[in-house]
Amino acid sequence: MSHDIENIVQSCTTSQLLMSRSLRTQLPTTKKILKPKVVTFKEFSNKKKHSQERQQYYFNKHARALPPVNKGDAIFYKKTPEAKWSPGIVIKKCEEPRSFIIESLEGIKYRRNRQHILKPSSSHRRDNTCKEDIIKEGSNAYNENEIQEKEKEGSNNTSPNRLKEIKCTRYGRQIRPPKRFINESD
Repeated sequence: MSHDIENIVQSCTTSQLLMSRSLRTQLPTTKKILKPKVVTFKEFSNKKKHSQERQQYYFNKHARALPPVNKGDAIFYKKTPEAKWSPGIVIKKCEEPRSFIIESLEGIKYRRNRQHILKPSSSHRRDNTCKEDIIKEGSNAYNENEIQEKEKEGSNNTSPNRLKEIKCTRYGRQIRPPKRFINESD
């Protein structure tokens, strides 16, 4: 019961409800706190309800609904929660909430929760390379000539092509390695 002695959120602990007072501890406390004070059920339930509403507000503050998935939609799914996204098709919606039967490209049927299903947007790219975007934007880190030279060097040498390291996030932001790593001589 020592973990239950001070509950700041609800301001009354289970021991207070049972014995109408706080328990004695090794921590210094005043005698006023140890005197019995009856907490009514109505008062306790109001405090608990208020605490739960506050928790719900902050928990759901940034929550958003996932886009709906319909029968026949092309989707990506995870075979396990830690696995990479694999392509598939929605076969049907299950009776249980947020559950779907999907079929992989190999023809295997899986049942997956909505959180393990990704509906690709129109701007989704299978490979996240942004070489074309970099050339179009004319970024100051690379120009078209440098890119062509590095491609030629990469095809002649066994060193990995540095341009393949340039990726885009799913929102289109470019992830570039620092210039000091690009201009290094291998």
